[in-house]
Amino acid sequence: MVMKISYKITNYISYILLCFLLSACASRIHIQNPLPPRSFNTFSRLSIEHIELSKSAGAEAAPYLNDVEFMVKEMGFEVVDRSKASLHLLIESRTEPLGARYTSLEGNKNSYWYTGAESSGTITVQIPDSSPMKVMFDGIERPGRFSLRSATSNNEDPASAPFREAFRGTGGFYRAFYSIFYTRIPDERFTRISNYPLSEAREAFFRFCAQNDIRSAAPSLMEIMRAGHFYQNEIVLTLARWRYEPVLDYALMMTEHPPIFVSFEELLVVHETFQDKRSIPAIAEYMKKKDGGYPNAPYEGRDSGLKVLRSLVGQDLGNDPRDYEQWYSENQ
Repeated sequence: MVMKISYKITNYISYILLCFLLSACASRIHIQNPLPPRSFNTFSRLSIEHIELSKSAGAEAAPYLNDVEFMVKEMGFEVVDRSKASLHLLIESRTEPLGARYTSLEGNKNSYWYTGAESSGTITVQIPDSSPMKVMFDGIERPGRFSLRSATSNNEDPASAPFREAFRGTGGFYRAFYSIFYTRIPDERFTRISNYPLSEAREAFFRFCAQNDIRSAAPSLMEIMRAGHFYQNEIVLTLARWRYEPVLDYALMMTEHPPIFVSFEELLVVHETFQDKRSIPAIAEYMKKKDGGYPNAPYEGRDSGLKVLRSLVGQDLGNDPRDYEQWYSENQ
């Protein structure tokens, strides 16, 4: 029990620190001369050009082209030479591998490791008979300081810096890329971006959809959620806010044994939102396991669980979840 609580506390602290870093170190994207909605509906061919403005060692390894090429193909575009394309993307980036000095776990090596990266620049979008749209981005992943590293780590090479971690930030490259295509192609095509298997791109996709209330992305977010990333709880709460019914089925299945990144109280939000009587036995099973036969025993989520049970049955049956479970058996 102590280990589980400590792990969850450590996880929440890590998440809070990550959010602080992303909010403090990355600005929002900025768009100049935005093109109107559905601007790309009739385009099927696209060209991509990348210019790296930084002379820093390892900067050319940042995967701008690889990531963009995969995602535009998922959206149904064919990548061609510029002479054959109706839509052209020019990516001008300034990329900097960031490092700090680390000591090996064995204590016999003191080295400079590239565990951070900075990525900024502009994506220029050119289509016929329109002025270019420009999207500015600026993302950063700061390196740790004075940490222990395994002797087998390979971060001495600046080309191994975590560029995609810098891409995923609030003002990062991924959000800038998503903003180019959102509303300018049908949502059905846009949400295919989530097929990109890399976790950083998927996290950025989720946060972009949540921020812009893109409810058509709900099926895609369900798939991302099932992968079990640390922001799984945020997806659950977003889908509940959108009243996307498959998340209720998920909550019914997971409430008795909540996954590591989703708490019982967060699953209760789903149950309270949908007010489905099937939630009663699911909640009661979890609470019976926690109270060990003593309904008044204190444990995390007890009061919240009782509150939701009372709302589901429409009356106060006391503090024992077994009484609510019996009510359900008699009234279903």
